[in-house]
Amino acid sequence: MPAFRSGSKVLDRSRTSQGSQESTSELKEGHETPSEESTPVPITLLKQNATSAEIVEAMKHPTAGLSFINLQPNLPNLTFVTGEAVNWLMTHMEDVTTVEQGVHIMQTLHKEQMICHCSGDVTRPFLYGFYVFFLAPTDKDDKDSFQPCGDLQIFENEWMEVEVKPALNWGLAVTPTHMQVPNRYSDRDSGVPHFLCEDIDAEYSDCDYNGPMFKRMRLETDVQNKSDRVEWGHARYQTVFRPDQAYELVVEWLTSSGSIIYELLAGWHRKAQACNLQMIPIPHDPLALPYSNKSDPLRGPIFVPLNLRCLEDDNDKLFKEFRIETYVERLFLFQEAILQRFGFIPCQVEPANKTCASHEHQYIHATGTIFILVSSAAPKVRNRVNMSLSYARRYSIHADVVPSPHEEYITRHVSGKNKDDYDNSRKMGFLWCWNHLLSKRWRTNQAVDSNLQLKILKDFRDFCNNAEDRLRTFWLDSWLTKAKDSSSFTKAKYSSSFYNVGNGRSPS
Repeated sequence: MPAFRSGSKVLDRSRTSQGSQESTSELKEGHETPSEESTPVPITLLKQNATSAEIVEAMKHPTAGLSFINLQPNLPNLTFVTGEAVNWLMTHMEDVTTVEQGVHIMQTLHKEQMICHCSGDVTRPFLYGFYVFFLAPTDKDDKDSFQPCGDLQIFENEWMEVEVKPALNWGLAVTPTHMQVPNRYSDRDSGVPHFLCEDIDAEYSDCDYNGPMFKRMRLETDVQNKSDRVEWGHARYQTVFRPDQAYELVVEWLTSSGSIIYELLAGWHRKAQACNLQMIPIPHDPLALPYSNKSDPLRGPIFVPLNLRCLEDDNDKLFKEFRIETYVERLFLFQEAILQRFGFIPCQVEPANKTCASHEHQYIHATGTIFILVSSAAPKVRNRVNMSLSYARRYSIHADVVPSPHEEYITRHVSGKNKDDYDNSRKMGFLWCWNHLLSKRWRTNQAVDSNLQLKILKDFRDFCNNAEDRLRTFWLDSWLTKAKDSSSFTKAKYSSSFYNVGNGRSPS
């Protein structure tokens, strides 16, 4: 007789058939909920100096306590979600008003072995988000209840856990110090654009990925039990969620039928709408860049050039007020500020080389219909060594001279010359691509159609080309914001420029 794997459909069906009728009458949605006829119980706040035992006992309270996950045969009793536990402390304990304070208290309970990760791994740290922990059993609790196996790898193959972190706000907002986000600069508090700050970090969004950016798990696809065979797949998901960034979840299957997969995704889509989340399908390669000769030639992205010459006064180089080595990063952050104004949010891109961060930054529009790619790669340096041409072609000493695929794509559309001989100012811009998988069925707002997409593209092109002086107005307004906060900046230097563009239309 074959041994069923943990969480398999055949094993789960046998368990469900034995106790489904008894369990559904007791609990709904797998959580303990008070009776509908019961009157609201006034919340008694825990004292600030409450002991760990008092906090745990308050969590176990049948009406005012923490909501626990039940009806899960592979989880211990008194299992809870870490994010819900922290939120519970913020509403049930004195002087606990921030997430950081709640996390600190829960971490103390973890150190004292009052709580433990549901895998049984005692070294698993407590993180805010969707992580499942349980209250350690005491003498009063049932010692015969389910005990975790202690194997973290097996547990992660069955359960998807995601850490939730606050918004980065494009590197501008003041965030908690433990985040290690480059927002320690005093000029950020007054709304100074990131690209005009004294100290900058173009890779600020990669600060919280100390571990893997993506994880994989087994996925039970036939949640409605409609198939007469076991159907399953795999899910690849990001380990960190931020409200101001796109979150990617990849579903892969080989032993599942198309109708089963569609019902699974449609159910996720309905639940996402109920949670005010927008779930959309995207292509496996959103930008369709020519990485190889087999790339799709009909899905090449549109290049939108950025007119930088209109921002230069008397042929002066941009950002001449700052250190010259920060020019490339400031130029990228300036492009990112433009995307922010047009409703784009960043997408995390996993680099091909795990040891270094990716220099290709992808963004998606809030409607889910448009992708954009921006590069923050360092400028390439030509090899000045005197050598024969044949030797240089056969033996490449400086590998970084070879441009990336998207740079080659831009070169063909801008200059049409040799890929190493074109003006850097002419190639600056954005790669724009449509999301052809977003049909009407997946759109939460039916007003978002092809006509709106074309209007957004036209408006974005006009802005980047400085139509009606909009790009220069945005540039000078950014400097004006910095001038109000910087004592070293003189308003008289740019007063005439501000007066000339005062009647220009502000960017949308």
